Amino acid sequence: MFELFTSDNKFIVFLRQLADIILLNLIFLLFCLPIVTIGASFASLYTLMLQEVEDKEPHLMSEFWKAFKANFKPSLPLWLPMLAIGLLLGVDVQLMQSATGSLAPVLSALVMIAEVLYIFVFSYLFPMLGWFENSTKDYYAKALLFSIRHFPTSLLVSVINLFSLFLAIGVPNGLTPALILMIFMGFAVQALTNTILLRRVFRDFLPEVEHYEVEEDWLPEDDDASDNDLTDSPEL
Repeated sequence: MFELFTSDNKFIVFLRQLADIILLNLIFLLFCLPIVTIGASFASLYTLMLQEVEDKEPHLMSEFWKAFKANFKPSLPLWLPMLAIGLLLGVDVQLMQSATGSLAPVLSALVMIAEVLYIFVFSYLFPMLGWFENSTKDYYAKALLFSIRHFPTSLLVSVINLFSLFLAIGVPNGLTPALILMIFMGFAVQALTNTILLRRVFRDFLPEVEHYEVEEDWLPEDDDASDNDLTDSPEL
């Protein structure tokens, strides 16, 4: 009769994990409010999601705060330039929509390529900050290098990151559902899914979880699963 309420019950485990996702999403949004802290908040979210995937069951608030304090300073030279570049690309998109002349298609193509590279780098940059120690220059360089080398995974992660935007723009009356989704669990669910995908990319640099096995048949195949030749540092 009381088996429904035991900690081993799958339904109870699911509810507990769902509650953790909602709480972590709300904590993440709270720490994003100053805007300048968004980069550190993303990195801290991925720090905790890696612990969740590894079944470490972190204490959400205290562990997020600990990760946030560690990530805040190194996040500034990553987040602020990415924010500025993102705003610049947004302006470029608006200008290209009204551009005319023979060079307009070429300029539009260049802007589109820049946008794809931006999304790829962004998708790797803050998980890397949350999981590894590196210099600012190496974060940028290796985010670009890994995202291109693992193009199928990068494409899937980018689509996941842009899902709420697709929902808001591509679905009639989709803005409200998109906002509700992102406020309550969207960012945390994206981070969880991306962590599962990106752990495969970085598995050679996460020796503490080499024993952990996941079903990877559904994951996109990369050209080369090992990137040991890309770095001389075990920290990535």
